[in-house]
Amino acid sequence: MLGNNDENNSEVVNLVIVGDPGIGKTNLILSYAQDQFMAEYMPTVFDHYFSEIEYNGHPTNLEIWDLSGKDEHQSLRKFAYSKAQVIVVCFSMMDNKTFKSVQQKWLREIRADDKLKSIPLVLVATKCDMLEDLDTLESFHTNNKVDLQQAKNLADFEGFVKLIETSSLFGDCVKNVFDEAIYAVLKNNQKFGGSQSGNRNKKNKVDGNEKEKKCEIF
Repeated sequence: MLGNNDENNSEVVNLVIVGDPGIGKTNLILSYAQDQFMAEYMPTVFDHYFSEIEYNGHPTNLEIWDLSGKDEHQSLRKFAYSKAQVIVVCFSMMDNKTFKSVQQKWLREIRADDKLKSIPLVLVATKCDMLEDLDTLESFHTNNKVDLQQAKNLADFEGFVKLIETSSLFGDCVKNVFDEAIYAVLKNNQKFGGSQSGNRNKKNKVDGNEKEKKCEIF
């Protein structure tokens, strides 16, 4: 059920982010909430972020649960799942193994709990900027990249509300991930029937200069 904060009459949306280790889940959150990007990988076990926003006229307290993707931390994930109203499942466009984990690990883990079978899910492709980096592409085996059409097919087949390509480095479509997640919760609880475009305005910038988005939303 959608939460409510009695002090300021704002809604509370609990969002859980999961995916294999090292695919950029924390950077996705930092890019959204703090306009930051960590160049060096720092493993996360469990972290909890709060963001006060106004979403299409709805004061909203967004609680974001950032969880380790390691098997030994499954009990922590189960605790976060019990709070979840929407789950964002991530994979890296540069690593097909992380894409396969969406079905083989993450959906199985989520759907093992009957209470989560009707929860909205958002599928997020991270590190899309690396697909345009020639040096990066040369260092990766061609077969290791994720085929976008396969990702679209998976999103449709498994009932994800959206598939969103993102770049946390440049901020491409990062805001859209959280807008779509919030919208899915509000819609699921019949609290809102408008468009998915929220009012938390953020620009995509590199070194202070505005950058054209190159991400896609499906």
